[in-house]
Amino acid sequence: LPIYLTAGFELGGFDAGEQHFATGDGYSYTRVANPTHTAVERRVADLEGGAEALLVGSGQAAVSVVLLGLLRPGDHLVASAHLYEGTRGLLLE
Repeated sequence: LPIYLTAGFELGGFDAGEQHFATGDGYSYTRVANPTHTAVERRVADLEGGAEALLVGSGQAAVSVVLLGLLRPGDHLVASAHLYEGTRGLLLE
């Protein structure tokens, strides 16, 4: 699998772009998704026996994604005082 070193992908014209943004199929911007990340996510999910996987850029990004996915407005979170300072800062904001 090639590594796609790009920030954006060609959509092939206005009609193709309209179709892409209407359906979400394909790739438009690498921070949203790209073929390399999709391949890694599928392989990790297969290796771990999971339905899906999500590739993020750092441990702090992983913590943020998990917390934002689990917590809802009004929820309370109890955490240890012995956390990584970046996580502590995230929780205090």
